[in-house]
Amino acid sequence: MYKEIYDFAISRGIGSAGNTEKRDVAAYIELDREGNYRVLEARSKDERKQKVLCPKTPKHLAISPVCEKLKYIWPECAGNIQGKTEKIKHEEWISCMKKGAERSESIAIAYKFLNKIEDSPEMAQELWIKLESFKIKPGEFVSFRIDGKNLENETDWKEWFEEYCDDIIRSGSDEKMPGKKIVSCITGQKVDPIVGKFPKIMAPQTGSGVPVFSNDQSSVTGERCSFHSFGDSGSTACPMSKEETEIIKAGIEYLLTSENNHDNNFEIMYWFDNPDAFDLIKKAISIGDTDFAKLMDELEETTERSQGKEEKYSAALQTLITKEKEIELGKVSGNYYIMSFDVPAKGRLYLSDYHKDTYQNLKASIKKWYKDTTIIDSRSNFEYRITNLYAILLGLLEKKDVKDKFNQAKKELGMDIKNLLNAVISDQEIPVRILHKVSHRVDRDILEGKIIPDIFYLQLIKAYLIRKGDVEMENAMKLNKEYNGIYSKGYQCGRWLACMDYIQFLSAQKGVNVSIAKKYYKAMKKSPAKIFTMVNDNKEHYLGKLKSRSMFDKIFGEISNSLNGDIPAHFSIEEQAAFDLGYAQQRMVFMSTKNKTAENKEENENE
Repeated sequence: MYKEIYDFAISRGIGSAGNTEKRDVAAYIELDREGNYRVLEARSKDERKQKVLCPKTPKHLAISPVCEKLKYIWPECAGNIQGKTEKIKHEEWISCMKKGAERSESIAIAYKFLNKIEDSPEMAQELWIKLESFKIKPGEFVSFRIDGKNLENETDWKEWFEEYCDDIIRSGSDEKMPGKKIVSCITGQKVDPIVGKFPKIMAPQTGSGVPVFSNDQSSVTGERCSFHSFGDSGSTACPMSKEETEIIKAGIEYLLTSENNHDNNFEIMYWFDNPDAFDLIKKAISIGDTDFAKLMDELEETTERSQGKEEKYSAALQTLITKEKEIELGKVSGNYYIMSFDVPAKGRLYLSDYHKDTYQNLKASIKKWYKDTTIIDSRSNFEYRITNLYAILLGLLEKKDVKDKFNQAKKELGMDIKNLLNAVISDQEIPVRILHKVSHRVDRDILEGKIIPDIFYLQLIKAYLIRKGDVEMENAMKLNKEYNGIYSKGYQCGRWLACMDYIQFLSAQKGVNVSIAKKYYKAMKKSPAKIFTMVNDNKEHYLGKLKSRSMFDKIFGEISNSLNGDIPAHFSIEEQAAFDLGYAQQRMVFMSTKNKTAENKEENENE
């Protein structure tokens, strides 16, 4: 996982491998191509929030030929500080600049300017007064700008600087450099181990900042740099260098602060291994007058016309590629990464639930999820799908219609919401703990007097059963489908209770004080045989009071054939969930029939 975040940071330019460090540049000294002083430009507070990536030597007393503290460039300018460290650093910096001037034209210009300052006390004094007027402190960084271009952005010094740093490492001339090397878990190369304190993440979620890594490590070797993560009972050793930890820190901070790369609702972070993959997604959403603009809507479709949709998608993709040549087909298969993050009160950052796959598989998983959770409400002929649960996750889909299911899901599922999302991501089975919670919530709906349980819970139940292999349940949730062949006894018993409840309602002259469903629903889910025997004796009594009983005789006959006289004493949790679906689906059919009858009656009266 560390390596993936490291690669992400490098690919986005958030961090940079090698001898670099982000520094807070306070001011730029602008020069012309001849090394003549033009102007001093101080950076504002807002500008200084964006730190500048600068080269840095691998020495213990590291210096940069591009950007250094004022007191090391001119010790006499910075309050006449003449301590040992300042003198050593100043001498090292001048030596580095001199060597760089031999290979780099841009550094040679800056070095020429330094010589002019040394030869002209008046010029030096004028510049130092200017620095003081801008309140540049001795410990703040100052850099150079040549003809409007920052020195750190020049490229002519980079090859020389890498060679310069390699020479320092090979020579081992700095007696304070660590003598022991370790094998980095990031690059597999021998590196100097991290020494001292680990970096802290300063993203908004972390308050004053929390460590990126565990402090369970050796301050000398770095061999036990670790992280308690992924549900491990103990920490995992992750030896790496100081530079690598800084890059990983920068990557995590970026993911936690960028609106496009994390979601606080789910406490997750996500990213693509290639920036172009995410660009493709954004362009796919924003493309205007092409069929490809409809791709997001097509992903939500859950009809049997999947083959035709795929053909349309392929043609639209080819159209997009033709019009947007910079987008390549292969990039849609780029990898994406998702992991959960948690910032406990004690100031630790935990990463877990790491998941990696291709965007292509992600698209397929989204479509499968929409299909699995589709329930057609026969009362209105409206297709309900749990769409925005996953749309929130990656922001890949822009939703217009659906109600926000997240708050409802979080309220009922609690911490299991992440487990549900993981099931959606990878097209896996839904954890049984979620089924327990949802089925219990259906009980509450019925006991509270709802005619039909909340469809959201029914959608989760349906998806659970389908992903457990109950393919017949898919047909049971479609409008005007025959129920023959649906062999789930739980489903059929749910239908039976819905029928009994409805004929009780229709046969009552003065209303029903306590309905059969409200009285027996929960008990029948657990002990169906006992309740069936107790309630079924009333069936003929209720049917006898109806003006027409043919429809109900047919339904009871279907149920009887499916049950074949075998009603279990107890239902498993899966059969209890199927019971919920059978009851709800049958109630929807009854209410749809009732509405149609009322409409027909009104039409006849109007005629």
